Amino acid sequence: MKIEPEDLKGFQRLWKEQFHLDLGEQEAQVKAIYLLEMMKAIYRPIPKPQILEANKQLSILDFNQSNS
Repeated sequence: MKIEPEDLKGFQRLWKEQFHLDLGEQEAQVKAIYLLEMMKAIYRPIPKPQILEANKQLSILDFNQSNS
């Protein structure tokens, strides 16, 4: 996976803002790729039946809390 130089610079800037640490170009490349691979592995659209079930459970919780 190749990360464009301007995207890598942005990643380095965000890393410094968040963690107050400078990353070299090589280390930033490795960390950015790890982050992208992790996001690719865990980010999936939620199937519609699962959304409907979650909304139903939330509405039950809201109803129970408002009647307490």
